Amino acid sequence: TLGSKDNTAKTPGIIYRENNQLIFSEKRPLIEALDSIPNPARHLVNLNRYSDVLSKERACATMITSRGCPYSCIYCDRHNRMGNKWRSLSNRRIIDEMQELKTQYGIKEIMFFDDEFIIDRSRTIEFCNLILEKNLKVIWECRTRVDVVDRELLRIMKEAGCYRIRFGFESGDDRILSILRKGITVMQSLECARMVKESGIEIFGYFLFGCPEETEKTIQKTIELVFAIEPDFAVFSKVILIPGSEIFEWAASQKLIA
Repeated sequence: TLGSKDNTAKTPGIIYRENNQLIFSEKRPLIEALDSIPNPARHLVNLNRYSDVLSKERACATMITSRGCPYSCIYCDRHNRMGNKWRSLSNRRIIDEMQELKTQYGIKEIMFFDDEFIIDRSRTIEFCNLILEKNLKVIWECRTRVDVVDRELLRIMKEAGCYRIRFGFESGDDRILSILRKGITVMQSLECARMVKESGIEIFGYFLFGCPEETEKTIQKTIELVFAIEPDFAVFSKVILIPGSEIFEWAASQKLIA
């Protein structure tokens, strides 16, 4: 318990109200050693009641194996939540949790919800090799960037059970991608899509409309990119002004929002 008001003020990561004002205490430091965090208490939940409309297996579960994102997309506020520094669970710990899901809960599919699963290529290769070594028959999907995959990496991911990757292609116009500070080009998106299709892995694409300096022409180029990629699944969304994101601050400075 927090106890007295003094304890509240001294407790990192607390927001409280005093004299009708919101007070923010000192920011809580990020957890560096993720292996020190116990596995989710899944025994408290009936996993049989949950599934995903896009999963291949009815018995599926989610995992997050890393925190933080070092990239600078202006529409994202993750740096305010998980920080810019990327940290991850050890591969042994990830495999142990996957085995627990399979043996104790009958899980056949895992959806990795890391913001960027393949920031560390060597970690991903080691992870896939451990799956093959343990003969862990579980299929999985993950999320990553178009500029971090290559044919050899995709080959071993496919062999280790990866059947779908989600990519933020966002726009078919290089100028818009630059404004978004996505750090990729349209050509990289197209090359990535070719490699992923050749590997036999499904593509789930995310596309954005309504970016700063967006025009009918740039929107049309994004639509043309979708047809060029031909993703297995696609999500189209408008840019959302998330408080704490750079685009939110820009919109406020332009008096586009109150």
